[in-house]
Amino acid sequence: MPLTPRRPASTALQALLGREDRPVLGTFLPAGFPTPSRSPSLLTELAESGADFLEIGLPGRHAPMDGPAIARATAQALGHGATLRLTSAVIREVTASCTAPVVVMAYWHRVLECGGATYLAGELADAGAAAILIPDLPASATTGWLEATESAGLDSPALIARDTSALDLAKRVPSVSGWVYAPVVHAPTGYQGRVDLPSFADFSARVQSATRLPLVAGIGVSTPDTAAQLVPYANAIAIGSPIVRALLSTAPGGGERHALSVVRSFAARLRSTASHQRPDPALPPPVPPEARSQTTLPV
Repeated sequence: MPLTPRRPASTALQALLGREDRPVLGTFLPAGFPTPSRSPSLLTELAESGADFLEIGLPGRHAPMDGPAIARATAQALGHGATLRLTSAVIREVTASCTAPVVVMAYWHRVLECGGATYLAGELADAGAAAILIPDLPASATTGWLEATESAGLDSPALIARDTSALDLAKRVPSVSGWVYAPVVHAPTGYQGRVDLPSFADFSARVQSATRLPLVAGIGVSTPDTAAQLVPYANAIAIGSPIVRALLSTAPGGGERHALSVVRSFAARLRSTASHQRPDPALPPPVPPEARSQTTLPV
């Protein structure tokens, strides 16, 4: 059976992640947050504020990587009745109103609860998604999941754990399409401690030695300055908790203004960073001078 041609949204996202004139910014929010009616327009405003692509979470009750802020936002979305149908409706409205590609993030139990790999991939592709990221995809389900996403014309990026060996990387990357999602820290989302930049640089080099796919850095990127420090080692930076914390911390109107200001701050900082080239995996990863005298950077 021939595969469905790559969806235009997926092609656009690949072109975006491949650009070398500036770093790319992605933002995350759960579908249905802060409310089902506000969710699509707020996501569109994130794009208008500087987000190049939008990660939209398919809410679920079991989310092992979620820190307190995103867990609270997801619970709020579920309390408002966030379902697959709502998530698809949000994606349709967002893709109809802005050009930023949409990436869906879902845990594996939601795939099973929502009718299985083939049904979910087809539903989200028809809604206008460019890709679906399953951070806890079981090894035993990889082949079936890839067949489902390829048949739907979607990319299937993968989250690669920081402690993955070079041998396991070589085995893993053939089953990845679109890009590699690289956690900046060993921690749940919302981490606000210290970032070991030289360690991440080494990890980035190992990933790039195994694949030429773009690398998206996320989890632990809490400030615009930290995002800028990661630019030499990644094609894109993804943020979620800084936005969610802003939305949760103040009154609804003020929270939204604060969240959009956060996105503008990250976008401005990344756009002020010198144009970058994807590092050559044959060369040692560059380490900024300020990182040579300390092993960690405050975030």
